[in-house]
Amino acid sequence: MEQLLPLIMQVIGGALGGNGAAAALKNINISKVVATIVGILGGVGGGQLADYAGLIEKVLGAGTGGEIAGNGGAAAIGGALLTAIIGFIKKSMDKGA
Repeated sequence: MEQLLPLIMQVIGGALGGNGAAAALKNINISKVVATIVGILGGVGGGQLADYAGLIEKVLGAGTGGEIAGNGGAAAIGGALLTAIIGFIKKSMDKGA
């Protein structure tokens, strides 16, 4: 369970970050399902990258209870970034057609 909790937080944080980015950037025109899936992928990737690089421990300190929140926050940022990137790519492809 100890190894599964960070992954669950990454999925939830990524989904929230992806939907938040899609809502904030209304001009990118991405559906909720696509924003959620892309957000989850970006959240897991961003959370794993932050964990691998040791950023969560550097920012929050080792052994603190905030590692779960930090993992979710890193995942939300990763999910929002990937959703925004995919949205801008989609928007530029729609313009060209």
